[in-house]
Amino acid sequence: MWAVRWGGGLGYAAFERAWPGLADVCGDVDPEVADSCMLDLWCDACPARRREFMVYPLCFYIVFWSIPYYLVMFHVLSDWAKRTGKSTLFQDYMAADTSAGRFLRSLPPMVQPVVYLSFHALHVLLSSGIGWIFWHSFPLHTAFLVVTVLTTIVNGSGYIFKVFSLRYYAERVEVCGGDCHHSFGDSLIVNQRCLSSGRLNIQDRPGFTRK
Repeated sequence: MWAVRWGGGLGYAAFERAWPGLADVCGDVDPEVADSCMLDLWCDACPARRREFMVYPLCFYIVFWSIPYYLVMFHVLSDWAKRTGKSTLFQDYMAADTSAGRFLRSLPPMVQPVVYLSFHALHVLLSSGIGWIFWHSFPLHTAFLVVTVLTTIVNGSGYIFKVFSLRYYAERVEVCGGDCHHSFGDSLIVNQRCLSSGRLNIQDRPGFTRK
């Protein structure tokens, strides 16, 4: 939506010049007029009706996803999922030690799936409402994308440096047959016998010291 409404940061007019008539973004509004308040916190030059962003998507979600999902997962395939031990997001949600999970568990079993899908419907409604706001605000929309990209980078790098590195080390410890020992303190201590054997060649890595 950012690329279409705001022309990838260059404005809707730039999008229309590059691909004339590709998308009916602002209706009869002139593209230059639609960009006239682009840098303002709120821009009504290319208005969008709330029902287009909130009501229609919610109806689409309920009719084409929520109701079919309820019928298939909680009735048609319910016994099959139990027999085969298949796990669903609903079961994870129910088992989670969160306020939402505890609330669901406090309800009668018959209404738990309905309330669970209602949570999803509420999320669709709120997300659509935020989309309507972003349609009218280039600064807010851009700030949201920047924060999302930065958060993705932080999460990805954190996974590589924390989860993956510890998992790799645990695998190497298993290869060494228990001769390698580590501590979760300030540094990981690698047994000299394992290093000298050549089975664990990580002595030159930062954060590792010899025992």
